Amino acid sequence: MKTSMGDFLDCLDSSALILDTDDSIVKINKKLQEENKVFKFFHLKNDSYQLNQIEKEDWYKYLSICGTTGSAKFLIKSCFYECVMNRLSIEGNKLIMVQFFENRSLKEDVAEYFLNDFRLSQLKELGEIAAGIAHEINNPLTVVSARVQMLLQALKEKKTIPADVLEKNLDKVYTQAERIKKIVDGMRVFSRNSNYDERVLYNLKSIVEEAFSLVSGGMRDNGIEFRFNLQSNEKYISCKPTELIQVFVNLFNNSIYALSKTTFPTIDVHFVEDSQNYHIYFKDNGPGVPEDFDTKIFAPFFTTKPVGAGTGLGLSISNRIIQSYGGSLSLDRTHGNSCFYIKLPRAYPQDFPADGATDIYKYSS
Repeated sequence: MKTSMGDFLDCLDSSALILDTDDSIVKINKKLQEENKVFKFFHLKNDSYQLNQIEKEDWYKYLSICGTTGSAKFLIKSCFYECVMNRLSIEGNKLIMVQFFENRSLKEDVAEYFLNDFRLSQLKELGEIAAGIAHEINNPLTVVSARVQMLLQALKEKKTIPADVLEKNLDKVYTQAERIKKIVDGMRVFSRNSNYDERVLYNLKSIVEEAFSLVSGGMRDNGIEFRFNLQSNEKYISCKPTELIQVFVNLFNNSIYALSKTTFPTIDVHFVEDSQNYHIYFKDNGPGVPEDFDTKIFAPFFTTKPVGAGTGLGLSISNRIIQSYGGSLSLDRTHGNSCFYIKLPRAYPQDFPADGATDIYKYSS
């Protein structure tokens, strides 16, 4: 019952492929195969990309991937074209996440076009967490497989299974299935395009927990301890869940990257509240953000990571999202050099119309 990376990629709503160490294509996911139009990438000396349209039936033969991670925007024959590529090493192979935006007429609203920046950042985060999620799903699947095989073997041998043994094993199977469901639900919410979603009343604790479920594999692999003090399921915010999960996934991934050389690494999400706002302190014990970056860190395309390791969009988009909810995102130097402070206005179920109350459970159950 082992889930391969290829199986996982087929569940994604984004185009993806896997290359071996010789850059030969070994897996193309269903989404990429279903694209109506496919593009060929040429690696140019100036590190930009040129897009040429080819026929769908020729895509497998002509598709080539340059060796660089990046994103680019193009203007060709009065239409916008945009792509983003994220390259990630997985068990000796390379995972390439690709997203295309095409045929945007110059007459269309340019501001609306740049809403795709959110999807670019979202895809980057998706590439970083994909391997960890596959492993997170495989772990409970291994437990489920072992328990079911044991029970099947007992049935084949016509052995009597004591009720307490049967109950114990089925309870274990159910627990692991729920664990998989939680991971998949988090992935589903995170990967959807929320540009045109309506805001709903959402459980803030679920936001952080769903973001954590997407990065927990990477945190475990790096030996990072996670602390979160919010226990109540009745702290609500009016939001698009995908957007807030994106904010926390970005903060988690930034901390995981920063903690790579830290002894006894920890990430601490501390929650306090008053009558009008929630105050969230997202802190790690890494080396921190240099003080001369204070005025740059939320600027679009600014990144402290090496070329190819970051888009520079994560914090910029996170800041834009938080501000759109009437909140704020800032670097808090009073709690060390590695603490981000988020302020969000709180919401109450009684402030929402009765016909929208089910949204609480629809998204956070």
